Amino acid sequence: MKNSVIIYTPSLARHLFKKGFKLIDFKADKKNYVATVFFFENTEKIWEEIENFKKERRTDIYESGKNTKNTNGR
Repeated sequence: MKNSVIIYTPSLARHLFKKGFKLIDFKADKKNYVATVFFFENTEKIWEEIENFKKERRTDIYESGKNTKNTNGR
């Protein structure tokens, strides 16, 4: 989706949504079918909020969803 920010972390997506950022769409992750990706409107303020979230949590939000195991045993 053009002009959107893709969020792979549900906790970050929830945080952004509660802060009033516009959720455009959400879909199943193509690489991990038990996960969901979230599409938010791309604005300068959303990037500031993502950085604030990252500092508060002290985690790398960009890596958090990449190594999840399939919970269905497949």
